[in-house]
Amino acid sequence: MTTMRCFLFAVAVAVCAVMASSCAKECENNPRLYTVTVTAEGNGICTADPAEAEAGMTVTLTATPDEGHAFNMWTVIGGDVELIYGEDDSATFTMPAEDVAITAAFIAEKPLSEALYHELAGVWIVPQNDPYALENFRAAARNLSSGTERGDLEDVLYATHYALRIFPKNEAEQWKIELMPDVRVLYIPFNYVGLTEREAQAIDPANKGRFTDSNPNVVFYDDMRNVEGEVGDAVSLAMPILYAVWPVGKPLPSDMDYEIEYEVFLPSSSSSVGIWSRGGEWMRELEQEAIRLALGYPATVRTASATMTGATLTGEFWVWDAVKAIKVPVPRIKMRFYLGSNIVETEADADGAFSVATAAIPAAASWDIMFYNPKWKLTREGSTVPKYFIQGTVYQKAFWSSTNSHISTTIQAFDATLIKALDYFYYKPHQIQKWEDTNGIRVIANNDANASYKGMFSYNSMGACYITIYRHDISDTNILSGSLFHELGHFVHYKECGGTYATFSKIDRLLQESFANYVGWYMVEKYYTELGYVKINPGEDLSGQAAQTSWRSTTSGDRGYYSPLFVDLVDNFNQATYFGSSYNNDELKGLHYSIIREIAEKSADWASCKSILGKHIPAVELEAFLAPYEAWYAKR
Repeated sequence: MTTMRCFLFAVAVAVCAVMASSCAKECENNPRLYTVTVTAEGNGICTADPAEAEAGMTVTLTATPDEGHAFNMWTVIGGDVELIYGEDDSATFTMPAEDVAITAAFIAEKPLSEALYHELAGVWIVPQNDPYALENFRAAARNLSSGTERGDLEDVLYATHYALRIFPKNEAEQWKIELMPDVRVLYIPFNYVGLTEREAQAIDPANKGRFTDSNPNVVFYDDMRNVEGEVGDAVSLAMPILYAVWPVGKPLPSDMDYEIEYEVFLPSSSSSVGIWSRGGEWMRELEQEAIRLALGYPATVRTASATMTGATLTGEFWVWDAVKAIKVPVPRIKMRFYLGSNIVETEADADGAFSVATAAIPAAASWDIMFYNPKWKLTREGSTVPKYFIQGTVYQKAFWSSTNSHISTTIQAFDATLIKALDYFYYKPHQIQKWEDTNGIRVIANNDANASYKGMFSYNSMGACYITIYRHDISDTNILSGSLFHELGHFVHYKECGGTYATFSKIDRLLQESFANYVGWYMVEKYYTELGYVKINPGEDLSGQAAQTSWRSTTSGDRGYYSPLFVDLVDNFNQATYFGSSYNNDELKGLHYSIIREIAEKSADWASCKSILGKHIPAVELEAFLAPYEAWYAKR
């Protein structure tokens, strides 16, 4: 009996094994399929390919908007998936072992027929209502509370800020507002939005519309002088209107011209017990409804205005360095996210890296990269508005899926190189004095590649000064950096000798240009040494500023002012040894920078320069070193 039971048990086990093997083969031949449901919100069509998929398969989403509409964003509402965005409106994901539900939101296209060009900001803008106007939030509250037991919610909404129009009378007032830590500033009205370069290309070429709301205050600089000794044409700068989000508890700027446009409600700044007692989810619902009302989204498009709860954007800004053939970080670039009067700002760190917690940023917000900080500002020609580039809305796919935000276009690479050099000058350790202007130094990034100068330092009798850099050497970031450091050298020299028109304008021009050459050479040499660059030969000039091969005692014209005087006193390269006796025989080396600085501070002419050098260098050596310069001066 026992033997029979064992036999039957063995048979049963064998049958189960056969059945299990058969089931496994059947499952392998017919794997389980999970469903992908895609739903269009707004005017458009969306598809998933395939619509049913095994776990691990790649699914592609496509969205096609109707005429007059645009795709806005994908939103996963069911299933554990992470979308990877394509260059167009497509997206892909890996199918999980569960069904997936996704919505595609479509919105009306921006009204390009109403586009206006904003001259001072340098951007095209179109109308867009401000969702964060207090009255709009109260209307949203009425919509949500109508027919419910929530009560009259609008009564617990109070202004957190004012939307101000400030009319600065000069650059100092503009800087003062821009650098207030508790005030946020736009350069276009809150009820407009800027267009990306791609969007602007779709504007009818016949459109000559211009934004006409302007600041009546104009600054005149009628005696701007450059180091060539030229007094240029009078410069007039139309001051911008600053559209400021001003906290209600902060005293209004009574010393400036301003207007209060309307009251603003920012949920992130509200401390109303009556609001938050209803819970954060209700506040998000209220904000969503306010955005929907202002932007005119269809009632079904709830996702288009949702904030990106829990998302974080990380990445870096960098520019290509031609000398080292590597990516180098562009530090401290400001990033600004804004929707109407709701403005969130952050800044890349010293390594160009950024990390943005996006929970407080509406998905419908636009975002810019901006070029200014408390020590400097990069502007366009004829404007005091910091340069900035509109990247699009927060939910543009390339932005959120990218780990490296590369500043890639030619003009932006020009700007990025200047920013990198400015940051290195003001934030890295070196021997040059880091002079700052009262309101920060303004650097004009001029896109004229045909200008006769690479750069220019300008100053006047009223204390105004700024630097202009022209768009030469865009592919040679080392030469472009050297040009900016050269002009910063003029700025330092101007400050060292007293920072006045009267003192700087009287300094011998060879001393001016030779000091600026030294600063340009020294800063570029130091930068590339820290990057690990090893020179091919001792006389290699990465900066284009050393002038050791371009200057001789016979050099005539303006080129004669750009001498290697201070470079030769410091470096250990003797050009006569390498290039022949017609070049300077500079056996001197290692002169301490404090002596060069003393010359910059106290010498107005060649005689006083020689006198200072004579206190530190033996007479015989100094006479031999200065011989080419004495010959050059004798021919003037």
